[in-house]
Amino acid sequence: MSKMGEGHFSIVYVGDGAGHYIKAPVLTTTQRDALTGVEGMLVFNSTTDQLEEYDGSTWEAVGQVIMTTHEAAADVHVSELLAYMLRTGRLFMPSLNAQWNTSVANGGTFTLKSLYVAANTGATGSASSLGFIYMAGTSKAGSNFEYIDWDKKAVITFPIAARQISGTHTDFVGRVQLKEAGSEGALGAKGIGVEIDVLDLYAESYGVSLAKTDIGIDLVDYQMVRVTIVHTPGVSIKWYVDDVLKVTETDTDKIPSGMSGTSGLFAVSGVNGASAGNSRIYVGVVTIWQEA
Repeated sequence: MSKMGEGHFSIVYVGDGAGHYIKAPVLTTTQRDALTGVEGMLVFNSTTDQLEEYDGSTWEAVGQVIMTTHEAAADVHVSELLAYMLRTGRLFMPSLNAQWNTSVANGGTFTLKSLYVAANTGATGSASSLGFIYMAGTSKAGSNFEYIDWDKKAVITFPIAARQISGTHTDFVGRVQLKEAGSEGALGAKGIGVEIDVLDLYAESYGVSLAKTDIGIDLVDYQMVRVTIVHTPGVSIKWYVDDVLKVTETDTDKIPSGMSGTSGLFAVSGVNGASAGNSRIYVGVVTIWQEA
């Protein structure tokens, strides 16, 4: 028996055999965004060529991997997760004790250790320290292999902490960014990252304009938290802290897309304003996964 139509059913059954299938509505991103989303909705996005579901706040690709510690432990064996990451994308773990470019001013120092890097301002007003490393292999664009292809899904995860060593810290800012410019400062071109303003944690992203959102966590000295940033092109950027979702950015003006304008960098920096506080930001082992 064959029937077509619509209704509300507790079970939908499709019999085995040739020609039997379930077909989701095929919509462009524009058409999808015109819907009034209801949690559990499924559509096939013809713009991104993927099946997507509405989670109650944003559209996500069905089966999207969010590589947080909690989900890795709960849903898949670590070895299987690693195999999936290597099979479906590129995995980067920047060295923490070599090959970094550094720049310091007014007494700032940048330290490379075996398991972390540290940007230290020193007890001088307007001091700064910056370290960055080039991201080779994130693009297949010939001679531009160091550029970042922001049209690929990406996940960045790293532990971060800060310390106010001495003096006044009313204008200390530390940043961890995947960006274009080899300089300290807020994102001014395509990129994503986090900012520690004094000891408050913020999410930061730039597509064609800057977004800075308070994550709602006030750190204390030496408090280490794990940050995971999930970039889904044209859809969202999500910031997790210790495996808890804290911020979701869906404004496409704030989400980077296309190829980066220059070589891509992973950067860590710390800067003082006029105050003479001695502050430091620590970043541990970094893992970056990008869709193939």
